[in-house]
Amino acid sequence: MHAQTLSPARTHAGELRAVLAASYVSGASLILLNGLPLLLGAADETFRLGPERLGYLGGVAGLSALVVNASIPFWIRRVDWRTATRLLSIAALVILVLGAASRTYATLLATFTFLGISLGLLGAPAFARLGDAAEPRSAFSWSIGVAMGITAIWCFASPAYIQPQFGYRGAVLSLIAIILPCLVLARWLKAPPHRVTEESTLTGPAAEMTLFRHLNPLAGPFVALFLYTSGVTIFYAFLDRLGKHLGVSEGRVGGAVALGSVFSAVAAICSARWGRQVAPFALLLSTTLIMSLCDWTIFSGGSASFVLSVLAWNVAWALSYPQYLALVRREDVTHRLYTLSPAIVSVATFAGSASGGVIIQRVSFAAAIASSAAFVAVALGLSGWVDRRVSSRWARRRQ
Repeated sequence: MHAQTLSPARTHAGELRAVLAASYVSGASLILLNGLPLLLGAADETFRLGPERLGYLGGVAGLSALVVNASIPFWIRRVDWRTATRLLSIAALVILVLGAASRTYATLLATFTFLGISLGLLGAPAFARLGDAAEPRSAFSWSIGVAMGITAIWCFASPAYIQPQFGYRGAVLSLIAIILPCLVLARWLKAPPHRVTEESTLTGPAAEMTLFRHLNPLAGPFVALFLYTSGVTIFYAFLDRLGKHLGVSEGRVGGAVALGSVFSAVAAICSARWGRQVAPFALLLSTTLIMSLCDWTIFSGGSASFVLSVLAWNVAWALSYPQYLALVRREDVTHRLYTLSPAIVSVATFAGSASGGVIIQRVSFAAAIASSAAFVAVALGLSGWVDRRVSSRWARRRQ
């Protein structure tokens, strides 16, 4: 009997199916953090919490997700991804049902804490599978496109149709529709055999020694990802306040943000399909120039300039962000440390938001946007250095 082999077409179709499944699960796991402003707003309308208590709710959600994200490299190659995804999806669904019945601030805190933990863990196998793809750049682009699509749909439907009718409980229960498909899509979240190495499956002290021995080469990519995300956060987190400062109507600001999500989703999907034809650094250079130009034109005056700058900036972000994730993945020989990227992004998001707020308060909006451009430019320079180092290393190996 001859061994059955899959044709290249079937292999490619299976890989694409796995990447799309991982992209959806990864996007679904981010809905708590991406939709946090709307959830907090719905909670405030229902329970009249005030800014301080709302801040604590957002803080525990982000902190709990950060803590579990930092633990991912130590267990991600030791569990069955499909089983873990199903169990964590069920846990998130149970928490959502119980959380919708919250009547006190203590139960709200518990809901946001355990949702942060369960969804943070839920995204881990999916993110690992994206990194294990035959083309990580393309896979991460798919994940950004799908995640932004999920966020755009929910952020449109929830305030327009769900919250006016059902309030906070309706907003929480609507997340069930986003998490449910993960139970089915888990069947495709299996690690490709060619990515599992002896080094990546070591256990005990040997595994941790292997991890930390290879952390040094990842310092450059991780710092680049941190700086880039910090710069992006400074720009994006304060768009609403910047719009008011520039005299742009609230409706125009909201429309620009919503339409920007759609544009970024489309741009990321296009990059996943055709981005491999462009060298990573060339793509980063062009998108950094576009983002810097938008940082300047957003102050040139008028609502039209503001909206166009936000849309172009979103497109550039969607094209560049997957390149930084792929850069980390390319440098990681342990097949585990790259899963620290979500934790790095979480810390950078907090750092960018905090530093942006301080700069706006003590200096000006223009200074904050300039610092955003500076962070992104330094990240570009660092990524170029890493890219050149990798190219030199491969050239030496060929000799």
